[in-house]
Amino acid sequence: MKSFLNASIYRFIYGIFYVLGLIPFKIRNLICYFIGTLWFYVDRRHRKVALKNMSRVYGDKKTDKEVLNLARSVFIELPKIIFEAGWSLRLKKDSLPNFFKVEGVENIDEAFKRGKGVLILTAHIGSWELLTLVPGMLPYKFHDIYRPLDFEPLRDFFDFFRSRFGMGLIGKRRAMREILKTLSDGEGIGVPLDQAGSRPEGVFVDFFGEPTSTNKSIARIAMKTGASVVPIFLVRENDKFRVFIDKIVETVDTGCKDDDVKINTENYNKIIEKYIKKYPSQWFWVHNRWKHELLEND
Repeated sequence: MKSFLNASIYRFIYGIFYVLGLIPFKIRNLICYFIGTLWFYVDRRHRKVALKNMSRVYGDKKTDKEVLNLARSVFIELPKIIFEAGWSLRLKKDSLPNFFKVEGVENIDEAFKRGKGVLILTAHIGSWELLTLVPGMLPYKFHDIYRPLDFEPLRDFFDFFRSRFGMGLIGKRRAMREILKTLSDGEGIGVPLDQAGSRPEGVFVDFFGEPTSTNKSIARIAMKTGASVVPIFLVRENDKFRVFIDKIVETVDTGCKDDDVKINTENYNKIIEKYIKKYPSQWFWVHNRWKHELLEND
C-alpha cells in the first residue's frame, strides 16, 4: 500500500512540475513577478536577512531604495527555478545546445586531462538546479553531493531529475570515502561553497570585504588529492541560459597547511563574489551567509 501511495504521489509531483513547465515564458515571468512581490512583503524573516546581507555588501555603494529594489528582484527571480525545473523535463539531450550556451569548455578539458579528478566549485546562483543537466552537454562523468530528502516521493523525483542526463548522486552524510574514490577514478564532483560554514567545518576568510565562515572542504580535498578546482555557474539570460566554466583555480601550496586552507578557500570566495557582482539579482541572498561571528580563537 505504501509503495503504491508513494508512486501515486511521485506521479502527482512530476505532473505538477511538468504542467508548470508548459507555461509560456512571458506568462511565467508575470506569475513570478506577482509571487515574488507578494513573498517579499509577506515573508518578513527572509526579507530582513536579504536586506541585511545586501547592506553589508552594498551599504556604501547603493542607496536604500536601490537595495530595496534589488532585494525585491531576488524574490522575483527565485520562483523561476521551479518553473525552469518543470520546463527542463521536456528536454532531450540533443536539444540542450538550443537553450544552453557553454563557455570555457577548454578549462574543463584541461582539468580532466590532469587525471586527478575535478572539484566543481559552484554556488546557489541563477537556476542552479539546472546544473545537473551539464553532464548532458560535456563528455565527462560528474557527481552531485546532496542531502536526500526525507519525503520519499519528493526524494525520488529529485533523484530522477538530477540524474537523468548522467549526473551521479552522492549522499552528503559520510560521503568522504566516496568522494575520494570518485576523484581517484578521474571523475568530477560538484560542491556549492556559498553557504555559511559551521565552526568545525568552516574557516574565516574574506568575502565581500568581511571575514566570513566558509566551508574548507574543497581546499582540504584539493590539497590532499591534487584534484583540479574548476568554477562552473549557470545563470539565466532572458529565455535561455549561459554556463560559465572558469579557469582552473590553482591550489596554493606554501608548506603550511592551515595557511594554505585559508588562502585557497579565500580564492574560491573571490570567484563566487565575481559572479554575484555580475548577476546580483540571481544569488540566494535570503540565506544568512554571515550568521557566524569571528571570535578571537578563530
